Amino acid sequence: ILCLTPRGRYHIDMFSHFLRLRGKTYDYKIPYENVQRLFLVSKPDELHMMFLVGLNPPIRQGQTRYPYLVLQFVRDEESAVDLNLQVDDQARALEGRLRAHYDEPLYRIVANVFKGVTDKKLIEGGNFRGYHGSQGLKASLKASEGTLYPLDKGLLFAPKPPIYIPHADILSVVFSRVEASSSNKMRTFDLRINMVGAPEYQFVSINREEHAALEAYAAEHGLKIISEAAGGGAGGAGLGAAGAAGGYKGMDVDSDRENGGGFGKQQPQVSLGGGVAGGSEDESSEDEDFVAESESDVPEEYDENYETPEGEDD
Repeated sequence: ILCLTPRGRYHIDMFSHFLRLRGKTYDYKIPYENVQRLFLVSKPDELHMMFLVGLNPPIRQGQTRYPYLVLQFVRDEESAVDLNLQVDDQARALEGRLRAHYDEPLYRIVANVFKGVTDKKLIEGGNFRGYHGSQGLKASLKASEGTLYPLDKGLLFAPKPPIYIPHADILSVVFSRVEASSSNKMRTFDLRINMVGAPEYQFVSINREEHAALEAYAAEHGLKIISEAAGGGAGGAGLGAAGAAGGYKGMDVDSDRENGGGFGKQQPQVSLGGGVAGGSEDESSEDEDFVAESESDVPEEYDENYETPEGEDD
């Protein structure tokens, strides 16, 4: 079987209580009780299928941990398989979950056999369909390109790194760079997922045509939706509210009037990305050695460079 994670081709031997994953370099023995989740999804090219096996604890290659096996199949590849089950207690226990003969696409055979021996639910692509009718949306997570699958009870990103995000763990979803403007002519938008008690996930470079379907999906499943203004960036959500709550709160208007009617030093400044609105951080710092000159300033007589104006002899 072609395995995308970990990369390579592996033989899979399935026994009564465990499976063996044999490659040219690595050999793994995985008990069925370590299998936590099974996913079967279609790649956007509509030519391949991906079968994901969630493992806990994950397998290791050196210092690298793999919490998922990601197997890839050609969609149209069919096969006829007779299972060589031995007549024992384990085989009788699997009678209701396995068939002696399979004649269907290979990805379906492997998925059904895994489902039978592990007794885990097989999660397939839900009712979501993108702009072009696909189950998933092309997206990038940091430097990795992959596919984001909106499923019935969570979001799945594959093939690398494979990540499953249950709806119950999502605090809110934030859509960035959605509205087109003169300064924002990109054809993509970003999706940030704020988690409950966990780091956020930032999916970028999603086709703008997918926004309507993804927003409808989030609303249908009761996810809190936050939209950022075009060009606002990942940290600009609720900037106006934050400014009202943080910058202007507690400003003493009466004392400001006593200072000359203007805002003066009481004027709030809204921070944008660590700087000050209207200028960079260096521009906003105060130079203690700088002394402003006024047009009304004239040379003093005790100045050694003082020159008497023309027409004044004294």
